[in-house]
Formats: sequence, structure tokens, C-alpha cells
Amino acid sequence: MNKKKSKNYFYKIYNLKIKSSIRCDELLPSDDHQYDVHIRFGPVPDFLNNALAKSESYQVAEEQVLLKIENTAKYLIKNGNEIVIEKKKDVPDNEINIFLLGSAMGALIHQREMLPLHGCSVEIQNKGFVFLGKAGIGKSTLAASFYQNGDRVLTDDVTVIAFNSDHHPIILPGYPRIKLWDDSMGMIDKGTNNIIFSKNSFYKHQLSIKDCFLESPVPLGGLYLLTSSAKKNIVIKQLSGYEQMIELSKNTYRGIFLKKQNDLRYHFNQCSTILNNVPLKKVIRPVDNFSVDYLRDNLKNDIINPIK
Repeated sequence: MNKKKSKNYFYKIYNLKIKSSIRCDELLPSDDHQYDVHIRFGPVPDFLNNALAKSESYQVAEEQVLLKIENTAKYLIKNGNEIVIEKKKDVPDNEINIFLLGSAMGALIHQREMLPLHGCSVEIQNKGFVFLGKAGIGKSTLAASFYQNGDRVLTDDVTVIAFNSDHHPIILPGYPRIKLWDDSMGMIDKGTNNIIFSKNSFYKHQLSIKDCFLESPVPLGGLYLLTSSAKKNIVIKQLSGYEQMIELSKNTYRGIFLKKQNDLRYHFNQCSTILNNVPLKKVIRPVDNFSVDYLRDNLKNDIINPIK
């Protein structure tokens, strides 16, 4: 009996063309069936030989990263061009995709020597601006506020930086959606711009931005680190060169996968090149009782009329 041929889907993200055995509705479809990365189902080992680092959930070796998500799946990321998934029985694809499009994709981006940052990004005056910060600081809510204000959102949660032929940093377009927790929903006007909300199994809402998503890379214009304090006012200040380097390194997405000596040197050079081109500023906003739209307006004003 002939084995049934599995269906393949074709997508694009971060200027990469993807061939996938698993459906990923969050990605933009591609008509081009050439591909840079193959995502497929298959057997995945429990251990990597000659691992440089390991924990209960991940292992890192030369050109390989193994992710083990309990009760969900194992992911093997190889050579910057392949992700193999061995999933647990009866786990729905949307739960597989959460880790596939998160940590697994982050590992692949590192393997391809691009720089993933833990932050959202928007386009203003033909340049891209990245808003970094720890989980829960309000990056996605801020991205949604920019979107509703008519600005283009380049990506939510993870921004990938590459470098053009002149070694200038550029932002690569990511996922055409913004994910929001329940407590952020009250800050968002659900009646404008044909916003579509859906809920996944991890209790986040998804705000589709396909209606105005920018699919081309844009030059990096600047970076902002979002923080909070008990003060009532919003403060934007320039950091020293040393502080900028520390914060950019700390806000590298899945930097735990950078274990080879060459990886660490390359990462340092990437951060240095970025900071030689654009500044990283610190934003201090109130912990409670602040308007995300007011924060957006302060940031946009600093972008257009930068504080030196």
C-alpha cells in the first residue's frame, strides 16, 4: 500500500522562505516553492552528542539545538535550515506552533547569524524602531497602540536584525499578528481598523495586522528599553555606551543558545555594529495608572524630535 503523501505549506518570515509540514496560520503564505528552511515531522533524539550546554529543556551542540517541551514535543534545529518536530500524541498543532515559532525559530535565527531581540518594532518615517523589555512590561500592548494609531507594526515580541551590504542594521518583517493577555484587552479599542481577535489554548488573544503589514525590511532607526518605576512621569534618557551594550546583550532573544566561542564573538560584533549606528535609550514609565497611548505619543515625539 502506498503511504499517503504529506501536504506541504509555504510561508515567509524574516526574509526567509519556509517549507513546512505543519500548518502555521500566523505566517504569511508564499507562492514561491523554493525554500531556505524546511520544517517537518520526524524522529528527534533525547540527547545531542558533544553538547556544549544542557538543561532539562534544551541542549546546544555544534550547529544543533534540541528543545524538549514536556507533554508537547521535541524540536531539533539544525544548520540554520531545518527544524524537525517529534510531537506527543494528540497535542494540537496550535500548541506545537507556540514553541516552533518562538524558541525553535529563535535558535534557527542564531544559527543563521542574524540577531533576534526580545522586543516589538514599528515603522515611523521609513525607519524601524525597537521597543525592548522584560516579559509583562507592555511591549505587545504598545505595539497594538501604535497599530491603532495608523503606524505599521513590523513584528511583535521578537525583532530580528540583519545587516545590509553596507553593514547597516535592518529590521526583517516578522509575524503579522500581535498577542495580548486578557489584562491588556481593556486598553485596546476593539472597534477600529477591522481588528480580529481569536483565543488560543495559552490564553492569549491574537490581533491580526495583515491588513497593513509591511513585508519589506526597513533600516533600524533606534532602540528603546521599556522599564517602570513608582514615579508618575514618563522619562526617556540616553544610556552610556557600556550600559547600552549590557542591555542589548540582556535583551537578545534566547541568548542561552549562544554557547560556541565564535557565536559569542559574532554576537558581540553584531551588538557593537548596531550601537555604532543607532542609540539605545531607556524609557521609565509609571508602574500603574498610565495611558499606553500617552506612552506611545511620548515615544513617537522622541523619535521625530530626539532628545540628545
